[in-house]
Amino acid sequence: MNERQPRFVFPEHLPPSLSDPAVIAAHDWDAFCEVDVLTDHWGRPGWTPGRRSYHWYITLGDQPALIDLAQRCQQALAAFELDRVAPESLHLTLCRVGFTDEVTEKEARSVAEAARRQVGTPGSLRLIVGPLTGSPGAVRFTVGPWEPLMELHDRLIEASAALLSASSGMNGFRPHVGIAYGNRTMPASPLRAVIEFLRRLPPVEVTAGAAHLVILRREDHAYRWERFESLCLTQ
Repeated sequence: MNERQPRFVFPEHLPPSLSDPAVIAAHDWDAFCEVDVLTDHWGRPGWTPGRRSYHWYITLGDQPALIDLAQRCQQALAAFELDRVAPESLHLTLCRVGFTDEVTEKEARSVAEAARRQVGTPGSLRLIVGPLTGSPGAVRFTVGPWEPLMELHDRLIEASAALLSASSGMNGFRPHVGIAYGNRTMPASPLRAVIEFLRRLPPVEVTAGAAHLVILRREDHAYRWERFESLCLTQ
C-alpha cells in the first residue's frame, strides 16, 4: 500500500510555529484537552495478523535521558493499564513506505537508495522531547522543533513517490514519541489529570544521526522491527 493522506490526523491543524518547541508543546496539549475518550490504538485497518510494513524510523532506544523520562511517566500511569513502549522500542515515526506484501524487497532497497540521494547529509537532528501529552489512542511526548523533521519527512516521501507512484501525505505528519498505547475505550479526563501533573518534568535533548528503514510488525500489543536499510544524516 503506497503512502496516502491519513484518514485521521492529530492534531488536525499545524501549530503557529514549527520552530519553537514551547509553541508546539502548547499546541499539542490544547489539542489533547479536546479529547474526551481514549480509544484502542490497535484497532487500525490494514494490520491483519502477521502483516509487516516498511517504515522510516528514528530509533531512540539508545538515549538514556529519554528512557529515564519515559519510564518515570509510565510508572506514574501504571494504574491505567496501557500498553507500555519498551525502552529499546522508543522511536519517532517519519513515514510509511508500504506493506511488505505490496512493496517488494527490491523496491524497498531502491527507495532507500533514492532517499540517500534525496536527503543528502543535512547533519544530526537535535531535538527536544517532552513534555508529556496525549492523543486519542496514545500517551506521547511532544517533539520539537518540527521544521527539520518535516523537511526530512517530505524528502523521504518524495523518494518513495518517484518509485512507487505514491501520493505525498505530507500534511498528515505530526512528530511525536509514543510511550504507551490505549488498548480499550476509556474516558480521557482521569488520564489527562495525571499527564498534566507529569508535564512538570523537564524535557530532554536527544541527537539523531540516522534514519532507518525498518520492517515493522505488531506482536502482543507492541511494535517490533528489524532494520532493513539506514540513512546516515551526517558525513
